[in-house]
Amino acid sequence: MTAATRGGLPRALRRSSAGDGPEGPSVGAMAVSLVLAIGLWFTFGLRETYVVTVPVALRIVGVPAGFALSEPPPSSARATFRGEGWRLMLLARTTAVVSIDADAPAVDLERAVLASGLSANLTLQGVRPKTARLALDREARRRVPVRLVSDIRTAPSYGLLRAPRLLPDSVEVVGAASLLDRLTSWPTVALVLDDIQTPTTRTVALADPFQGLLTPSVRSTTVQVPIAEFTGGERLLEVRVVNVPAGIAAVRTEPAVLRARYRVPLTENDLYGRARDAPDFFAVVDYRDIARDTTSGTVTAAPRVPRGLDVRDVALSPSRVEYFIVRQAAP
Repeated sequence: MTAATRGGLPRALRRSSAGDGPEGPSVGAMAVSLVLAIGLWFTFGLRETYVVTVPVALRIVGVPAGFALSEPPPSSARATFRGEGWRLMLLARTTAVVSIDADAPAVDLERAVLASGLSANLTLQGVRPKTARLALDREARRRVPVRLVSDIRTAPSYGLLRAPRLLPDSVEVVGAASLLDRLTSWPTVALVLDDIQTPTTRTVALADPFQGLLTPSVRSTTVQVPIAEFTGGERLLEVRVVNVPAGIAAVRTEPAVLRARYRVPLTENDLYGRARDAPDFFAVVDYRDIARDTTSGTVTAAPRVPRGLDVRDVALSPSRVEYFIVRQAAP
């Protein structure tokens, strides 16, 4: 072939010949062929028949009137289907949910799966387990107090003025009588407060300790947390001996007065002054402790705070006293 003839080759033919070279077809052509082959295999493969096992979520419906579940029902089963690949793929990509009617203690799960329509255009080969057993009990209702679960920490020099208040502080619960029989209170989720120094109000959800088997009449409660600043106080307390039996003329202690350190909230009714001056704020020694004493003649004294006086964290110094018993003279 002459040079003139070579120069006369069509342009497209010249590009194709130059691109093939000694290594054969180009990488791009091979990639296209591979994609086409995979696509054809996938298309025809999905028309083949396969067997697949998928999880099935169970949803309980239709509990008979006047009854309730007393144990958690089974939440899932595994169903095996046979059919064309593309239909099985669609089934596997969805969350299969089967409703089961709780009108009897035992439910045929194969029948429930068939009734759900999941097996349309497929062959159901089996369900494991085959039967779901339901624990049914007489339905009842009961009112119980709400129990606050909390971890409340105040800032230094602050404290709870009184126990937190709940609104509502009780709840009516409906469910199986066997569960209600052992229910004493209904807990909240944990309320965590840290480093607080002002009165606080929070809405706290009720917990679900029975996994939905019992239904409370409300789902949350309002918690009021009263906070106050506290200050320290100090005074001397007289030591008094209580529960002295007949035949004992007197019991004297050494020392006869103890130093008390305590905390009181800073409120408008002058608790600080009342705690400092209250005559019925004293220290006590129980004679029964003296009778049981096996030491060298000392017993523990305890503070006696009058009713209605908010005095806290009372520490006595010293905390133990010596005692001397004076017996009545024989007649």
